Amino acid sequence: MQSLKRPQKDKVRSLQSFTGVSEARAIDLLTQVGWQLDAAADAFFMGGGGSQQPTVDPIKVSDFFDHYKEAESDTISIEGIERFCSDLGIEPTDPIMLMISWQMRCEQMCVFTRQEWSQGCTEMGVDSIDAMKAAFPALKELLLDEDAFRDYYVFCFKFAKEPGFGVRTLPTEVANQMWQLTLGERFPALSEWSTFLDEQVGRRASTARAPPLAGHMRHSRSLALSLATHAPCSRRARAHIRSGGACHPSCHPTLARCVCVRVCACAHRPQGIKAITKDVWDMLLTFCTDVDANMSNYDDDGAWPVMIDDFVEWYREKHGLPTPGQEE
Repeated sequence: MQSLKRPQKDKVRSLQSFTGVSEARAIDLLTQVGWQLDAAADAFFMGGGGSQQPTVDPIKVSDFFDHYKEAESDTISIEGIERFCSDLGIEPTDPIMLMISWQMRCEQMCVFTRQEWSQGCTEMGVDSIDAMKAAFPALKELLLDEDAFRDYYVFCFKFAKEPGFGVRTLPTEVANQMWQLTLGERFPALSEWSTFLDEQVGRRASTARAPPLAGHMRHSRSLALSLATHAPCSRRARAHIRSGGACHPSCHPTLARCVCVRVCACAHRPQGIKAITKDVWDMLLTFCTDVDANMSNYDDDGAWPVMIDDFVEWYREKHGLPTPGQEE
């Protein structure tokens, strides 16, 4: 998708500064008048939205919240969200619900607090179900801006976290589902990334009872070579061994000549994938934005997470693609 052009971004900021409206509302006004700044400002003031008046009625926003909140608490939970989605004419799994949650800066999935609701509705300029429906095009338009999309994408990681699972990780299954919702139109290889993750989760399940690698470190260098040979990054490992390269200092002495930093990480980690780290989550957006579909410009020696390295090798092998610099 194409981002907003710089002149359009400048007009959005100017209209926000002049009228005090939210970014989403500014984009909506400008879109309605063909991106004419003066006409958008006129439309705002002629519509009764002067700078001394709020863009939404706080009482209506509060009533809007009360219509869906739980009887026993001051929050909107699963039942209220289902009714909210039904009134909007969408499924709870529709990506637009993620966009609404992003605008409300929700802390927890399937829960809207009164403060979050008030903040989000004010930001979007809505105070009724009809106004919320009308805001859909502006929300989608907002994500055409690369900076806004990255903010939305980073929010989704935090939003999807499960209590007690870890501050910087998501369960693989949850992350995979969130990627389907966020990267569907941006990542051509998303279905294959999903297949790769499923295979890795399956590998972990089949090796869950295997003894840890640390228990075998007393074995000879032949074990180290065997590990390197069977690691996903084996090609780099074998090349490094042949060239006499030294192992990373943090590795066990019996692996003294086996592998470089990234290969060590591959050899030492357990089989399969249990969780997705925030580093992998963040870098996948960069990967799907910057790397060509045939992986020809992927830097094997770059600072990519090991999981993405593994995916690229898996993808190349699956499609019979060469590694840049690989001997024929």
